[in-house]
Parts: sequence; C-alpha cells; structure tokens
Amino acid sequence: MSRQLEQLAEERTAKRHKEIVRAVEFELVGALAAAGAEVQGFSVKMGDFECLMTVRATIGGVAMVAFIGAEDLGGAMIKLIRAARRDKLVWREDKYRANVG
Repeated sequence: MSRQLEQLAEERTAKRHKEIVRAVEFELVGALAAAGAEVQGFSVKMGDFECLMTVRATIGGVAMVAFIGAEDLGGAMIKLIRAARRDKLVWREDKYRANVG
C-alpha cells in the first residue's frame, strides 16, 4: 500500500511539472491573448509561504493588472493559465502605468 501512495505522489508531481513547463513555454501569452489581454509583463513577489504574481496587460488600450496568489511560483503559473482560459481573471486599471492611447 505504501508503494501505491508513493507512486500516486510521483504521478501528481510529474503532472504538475508538465503543467508548469507547458504554462511557461507555450501557454502564458496565448491564454491571456484569448482572454483579450495583450501581455506587457509580470512580476513576482515571493514570501516565506506564498507567491504573488502581478500580470500587466493592455486591454482595449487600457493598462490593466491582475493578481494571482499561490503557494509557489509554479502554482501561480498554473493558476494564471487556468483562470485566463476560464475568463476568471479579475482585471483592475493599472494606476501606475499610463494608458495606451
């Protein structure tokens, strides 16, 4: 039984690693573009027990930001892609960046 649990954990870890690579290598810009956002960049703030990702994009000529929180950077990337695909990102006007005309 113990080996079955180990194998299940190994499979979950492998699946998570594939999702992270897919998000970083292939899906980040495309998933956000499908949600109507032109990606300008993102930043990451790492804490002891959490990761906060700030995504900057332009939507309809307006500078916007969305925030994603997760336990770690990989989790934030996965969460970002899933939220973008489902059109669940909460965008706010970026007060610190001038709007694009």
